[in-house]
Amino acid sequence: MNRGVWRAFKAGLPEDLGSGISFTDFQEFSDGLDLSPRRALRAFREALVEEEDGSDAEADFAAAKGGKKGGGSSDGDAPEEDAPTDDAPTDGGSAKGGKGGGKGKPTKPDPEPEPDPDPEPEPDPDPEPEPDPDPVGNTPDSAGVYASYTSGIGDAGFVSDFNVALSFGAGWTADLQSDILRAAEYVSALVTGDLADLGPIDDVAINIGLVSIDGTNGTAARGAATGFRADGTAYQGLVQFDTADIQTWSNQGRLDDLAVHEMLHAMGFGVRWDAMGLLGSAGGTTRFTGDNAIAAWESEFAAVAANDAYSGQGVPVEMDGGAGTADVHWDEMTFFDELMTGYLGGDNYMSATSVAALEDMGYETVFDAADPTAPILQIDEILLA
Repeated sequence: MNRGVWRAFKAGLPEDLGSGISFTDFQEFSDGLDLSPRRALRAFREALVEEEDGSDAEADFAAAKGGKKGGGSSDGDAPEEDAPTDDAPTDGGSAKGGKGGGKGKPTKPDPEPEPDPDPEPEPDPDPEPEPDPDPVGNTPDSAGVYASYTSGIGDAGFVSDFNVALSFGAGWTADLQSDILRAAEYVSALVTGDLADLGPIDDVAINIGLVSIDGTNGTAARGAATGFRADGTAYQGLVQFDTADIQTWSNQGRLDDLAVHEMLHAMGFGVRWDAMGLLGSAGGTTRFTGDNAIAAWESEFAAVAANDAYSGQGVPVEMDGGAGTADVHWDEMTFFDELMTGYLGGDNYMSATSVAALEDMGYETVFDAADPTAPILQIDEILLA
């Protein structure tokens, strides 16, 4: 990249961001990134804004259990992302003149030659922006197992501007993966708006793992958001399934429900509500205070909300179950089999209230504020090619 482009970029930064950075900082930041200059600058700016806002934070796991209320869950930590800062040098120049003379008859001195002015530098043309590449296609190995998979690019018969990039660890089979892939496609059907790229990440990247958590019939899976944009939306997350439970959930036909539940946690559902200022209290109960979700809850669950003196102050949030369940799910006794309660049963469904909550969190979704009770697509309607 030429210096002209850098100077124009730096001049466009707010003073509190631009005063302490140099071209060298940018070179160190972008070294090794396979990005065009313009996209590298955009990623650099977002990293600076993130550091300024302090938007990266430790991530807490939210856990899902089978059956109804009872039991506990686990927490997890995630590393923070750091953005580089340094002092920026300035360039300058000066010129000096002097006097001359001598004894005897004064003579008119020869004039000092005027230096040839340096030619005005031609402005460096802005590089042509490179088009965002289409997400790569999904190709399994000879056993039908994917090392990575991107949703919303046509494998389920539709294309979405919101793509979930999955990276799988070891131990997966094609049969188990099919439910995880369907869940990712379902998320891309609910969330439709593109998010700002962050480095090589388009919308959100989620690592999917098989681990030992707590044995059979305990915490079946857990999810956490591990990286956030300045606006609070997640760009990176983690989902872990308990090796002792995953086959049972698959055999029961509920693994795709569980996967959707945890992917939404990896996008910040529940686990980022407090940090985003979306949790409150009313009448001794915890409430989600997003306007879209409140409108959906009072319409979709009108009979229940009518008997709730605090319905207009927020959607009821789970208060039991300890860390990983309380404060990060809908209240089980209010919503029962809704997909984003902390206890998944056998006949789960996605409510408009949950999709509206994603809208309140900054995601563009299929939720229609003008018609909050409009039917929501269910995961059983997603068919993989």
